[in-house]
Amino acid sequence: MAIYAETTSAPSTPAPEGNHAARCVSMVDMGTQPNKFDPAKPAQRKVQLAFELPDELREDGKPFMLRQKFTLTMHEKGSLRKFLQAWRGKPFSEEEAKRFDISVLLGKPCMLNVLHEQKADKTYANIASVATLPKNMIVPAQITPTLEFSLDPASYDALVYEQLSDYLKEEIAESPEFKALQAQPVGAPNAVEVAESDLPF
Repeated sequence: MAIYAETTSAPSTPAPEGNHAARCVSMVDMGTQPNKFDPAKPAQRKVQLAFELPDELREDGKPFMLRQKFTLTMHEKGSLRKFLQAWRGKPFSEEEAKRFDISVLLGKPCMLNVLHEQKADKTYANIASVATLPKNMIVPAQITPTLEFSLDPASYDALVYEQLSDYLKEEIAESPEFKALQAQPVGAPNAVEVAESDLPF
């Protein structure tokens, strides 16, 4: 009797479309990555943010997750700065934007507008836009454990790296920052202090 292992898998259900309360639960420093669409363009430092939808649960009881990658720059034309300004509901001053610690985003709530995109035979859920929460809206407590991964030598944690998906680990492993870390001792992760503010961050 033959037992066949196949490559097919059950299609995953995408997060539902529409506006959803969300919370940033993961931040992954991907290091300097090549431009996949135009290799002739210079490589750029990238970061991946992940958001849970605590009001929208999958069949396994876990919240739907949405992820988005950004170039790690606060340049006025950069997508990260535009995304964060829409989230906080206020532009950054040039002084604020000079050196902004994006780790303060972890645990912060927001509203995400989700749209579906069909590619071949699969439906993907994408973040179309972000906004501040409506006044007096309460977001359920965070469900997914916070994950923060940094390639800064003082913050790098190999145990956190092992928690990442294989695909993400492969991308990070090719970055010059990760390769440099493998050749030197690493320190323990630093604690993150979040200042109180009327703004989300």
